[in-house]
Amino acid sequence: MLLLPLQVSWYLSSTTPVVIGDIVRELVYYVATSIDGYIAAPDGSFEVFPVEGDHMQVILTEFADALPSHVLAALGIEPPRSRFDTVIQGWGSYSVAHSVGIERPYEHLREFVATRTRTGADPVVTYTLDALATVQTLKEEEGLDIYLCGGGDLAGQLLPEIDRLILKRNPVVLGAGIPLFGGATFQPTAFRPITSRKFTSGVVIEEWERVRKPMAQRRSNAGGHHLRSAGIRKPPQPVLGRGVPQSLSREAR
Repeated sequence: MLLLPLQVSWYLSSTTPVVIGDIVRELVYYVATSIDGYIAAPDGSFEVFPVEGDHMQVILTEFADALPSHVLAALGIEPPRSRFDTVIQGWGSYSVAHSVGIERPYEHLREFVATRTRTGADPVVTYTLDALATVQTLKEEEGLDIYLCGGGDLAGQLLPEIDRLILKRNPVVLGAGIPLFGGATFQPTAFRPITSRKFTSGVVIEEWERVRKPMAQRRSNAGGHHLRSAGIRKPPQPVLGRGVPQSLSREAR
C-alpha cells in the first residue's frame, strides 16, 4: 500500500509508540491459579496449591527473581536478577509478610506497594496511591521487567498495562475465591499463547503475550528483555520441590 505524506502522518500517530534499540520493560503478571481462575481461597490462603513436584525446578530457577528474599535465603538460592528488577503488589499480598515483621519481602527488587490508606515504614518500599500511573512511569525507565505479584484486585486495576501473563495453573478447582482479575470491568483484552509446559505434578505453566497493534513491541530472544520495532513515538493526545518452607508465599506455588 502506497501512503501519501498525510496518510503516513496519520498512520504513525495512530500506532503504539516505539523506539529503535530501546529495551522495553513489560509488566508481567506471574501468578499461581486454579483451573477455574482463582489465585487464592476466599480467605486469601493458598495452601491448596502444591509446593512439591517437578514444576518446582522451573519456579526455583527460571523464576527465582519472583521468590521472596527470605525464601531464597532459606533455600540457599542467590537471586539471579535476570528477569525482574521491580515488583508491585497490593496491600493484601504485601501484608502476608508485613504482618510477621518483614518490611521488605523482596529485598533483591525495587518494591512498590499499592495502597490508599497507609504510608511506608521502610524508605526503600514505595507506597503508591496510583498504581496505574506508577507502572506507566516505570515502563519509561530502563530496567528489567516489572513483576506484578498480585493480588487479584490490583491485577484488575492494572489490566490495561499488563503485557504478559505467566500462569502457574494448578490441577485443582476451587469453586470460589479470589479471582485472577478482581473488580475488573468488562474489557475484552486479547492475549496470544506463547508456551504451555505440562509437568507430571499436574501443574501447567502457561505464557500469554498481549496482542498489540501493528508495529508494537515484540519480544526478543534475550530472556526478559523486549525490543521495540521502529523509531517512532506517538504524539501527545488531546485531553479527552521438597524442602521448600511451607510458609513461603504464593509466588513459589
